[in-house]
Amino acid sequence: VRAKVHPPGLLGGSIGLFATRTPHRPNPIGLSLAALLHVEGGTLLLGGADLIDGTPVLDVKPYLFHDAPAGATVPSWCAARSDASRIASVHFTAAAEAQLAAAVADGSLRFYTDLETARSAISQMLQLDIRSV
Repeated sequence: VRAKVHPPGLLGGSIGLFATRTPHRPNPIGLSLAALLHVEGGTLLLGGADLIDGTPVLDVKPYLFHDAPAGATVPSWCAARSDASRIASVHFTAAAEAQLAAAVADGSLRFYTDLETARSAISQMLQLDIRSV
């Protein structure tokens, strides 16, 4: 594991991996979404996390605008980013289109029963550019 990672949003720049939300870490810590309910002094009260009572929380990162659940707020210093990705569009090669059509036709894609929905889901995911390194 490298100490520096290159998140897509930094346009080639690097940053320490512990300053990011990358899952590629040198230790087996879990990642979970939680709501910040209250701040009292140096104590954060979190809710909605899939943790067992007493589990230590090692780090807290804000939601970013493109992955915030409905109703969540995004800090202004994160909301200023208007782009999750610089990927404007996704194009499928003829071979990829044929493979996708075959996967839809034979039922390999459990959640997608038509080609257009599968293509749209793949395009949306790629445009988010969720690479962590």
